[in-house]
Amino acid sequence: MTILRSKTNYVVDYYQALDSELLASCKHDDIKAFNELFRRYATPLYKQGNRYLVNPEVAEELMLDIMLSLWEKRHVRDISGELSAYLYRCMRNKIVDQRRKMVPKTIPIEEGLLLDTLTESSKGDDRIMCDDAEKVYIQALEKMSPQRRKVFQMSREQAFTYKEIAQEMNLSVNTVENYMASALIIFRAQTNAYITLGMLFMLVSVLYI
Repeated sequence: MTILRSKTNYVVDYYQALDSELLASCKHDDIKAFNELFRRYATPLYKQGNRYLVNPEVAEELMLDIMLSLWEKRHVRDISGELSAYLYRCMRNKIVDQRRKMVPKTIPIEEGLLLDTLTESSKGDDRIMCDDAEKVYIQALEKMSPQRRKVFQMSREQAFTYKEIAQEMNLSVNTVENYMASALIIFRAQTNAYITLGMLFMLVSVLYI
């Protein structure tokens, strides 16, 4: 890793660092090292998922699961070999699992009738779930700094590209990518088995179109 010594601290050239060096820094809770790994692999993983699933929302959620798991388990997970091979293998496994879930299942007539009966009553539950998801979304936004929040909202709510955000806010594209990666960590911390990242971001697409 390229390190330039200053009088008071070390300035790390994350852009030039090897994946293995960034992983080592992540183990010391270096969020900037994770941001650089996110910058390198988020888009390729997303494209891999969407190529086989042809579902942008699901592909993005799978990518986020993989990348954020890399950060959350940084102290306990030891990755041998190339990080890229490991990440692509993770996505391949998730694609296989997702496609299994997509295989149509034969539903007995009795079960189908029961599902029809429950449809109306489930609408109220869906509304409650959406309300809860919106609260989680707002709470996560409130935990961000004003600038990071604006970057996230421009990306998710207004569909700005990272380049457009950078130009609008007079930032580098790399800074925008770092803000987005940090924001996603905050969102992940707010989610649970009841409200997932995918649900939150689908909610954004509904509320802010």
